[in-house]
Amino acid sequence: MYKKKDSMYHFFAWRDVIEILFFSSLFYYLMHWLAKDHSKNLLPYFYGYCFITIMAYAIQLTTISYVLFLYAPAIVMLFMLMHQDILQRNLVALKNIQPAQITNHDWLDILFRSCLVMINKNITVTCVVECTDNLDDFIKTPFFINADLHKGVLELLLDSQAYESDKLVWVSIQGKLRGINATWHTPTYHTSKENKLFSTSTIWQQESLIYAQKTDVLVFYSDAITHTFTIVARGKCFENVSPHHALTLIKQHIRLQLKQKKNSKKGKHNEKSTSQKNSLQQRSP
Repeated sequence: MYKKKDSMYHFFAWRDVIEILFFSSLFYYLMHWLAKDHSKNLLPYFYGYCFITIMAYAIQLTTISYVLFLYAPAIVMLFMLMHQDILQRNLVALKNIQPAQITNHDWLDILFRSCLVMINKNITVTCVVECTDNLDDFIKTPFFINADLHKGVLELLLDSQAYESDKLVWVSIQGKLRGINATWHTPTYHTSKENKLFSTSTIWQQESLIYAQKTDVLVFYSDAITHTFTIVARGKCFENVSPHHALTLIKQHIRLQLKQKKNSKKGKHNEKSTSQKNSLQQRSP
């Protein structure tokens, strides 16, 4: 009889240990995953939710604890949707920015002229042109500049020791220099997945093609050896392009993206006005 009780005790003890280890590991992995999101800092909110739930159960607030336990799966899904890595894996631009007007009309000529000056100094430049899709969640930069493009300032930055030629120069179509020494925030599984499609391309081309397929970003690279340009836009790569044709292609791409954005806004406005007219006609006798 006692042997039977001892065996049952050991069985339940081992089972409890396994369950505790399982849920502890799951909780630790979830905390470690939430801590990786530096943009929204979700971990304190999750701690707060767990603390409120435990306190409501401890002081026997039955209704509150029941509601918190009932909606726990939905809260976990909400944290997963808000996580930075999930948003970047989907490659969805959260905000589309359409400038009211471009104040610096010569920004592209200044940028291109600076690239040609750097080519003559045997310095390569890889430039990311942010069009209408916001890239804040897709590009990492040591610091944001957000200054108007000026010839002297840009050439000074590109010719300084702080500039790293293997990194990105980030500009926007508003004529703003967003930052230098930037890098793509590309998850590792994306690069491994796309390597089969772009096995002959360099790393910057692979990463740029991934984002160019999902957004309207344009990336161009100035080669200091061949004095030519490589352009990545709309999921395509154009290599060994002369400076004159490269500038023409870039201007055409920017003009096309602005036109499409303007037409989409007009279409939405027309649909809204049409729906309002139809609703008024239905209401009128």
